[in-house]
Amino acid sequence: VLRSDVEPEDWAEARDLERRFRKALSALHPARRDVIELVRLRGLTHQEAAEALGLAPQTVANRITLALADLRVLLADLLPQLVDEDQAQRGRESNDG
Repeated sequence: VLRSDVEPEDWAEARDLERRFRKALSALHPARRDVIELVRLRGLTHQEAAEALGLAPQTVANRITLALADLRVLLADLLPQLVDEDQAQRGRESNDG
């Protein structure tokens, strides 16, 4: 759904971030990518993902930890930008209240 209050440049940036995230996700080891997709993108619990993959819930948790560490490395150049934007957004929200 397109929002009228969002600038076209913001949509382009969001599409670029999504493209970069998908590329980083595809670079993960398949076992790590699977748990990220199930838990973080599809919203399954660790238990549900463990059952779907035939793993122990702790194995799912461990793989998520490793996958997130991998993603931090793969997307390291974006992290300062994302943190800065998040802080700016929070500042705007607190000023609106």
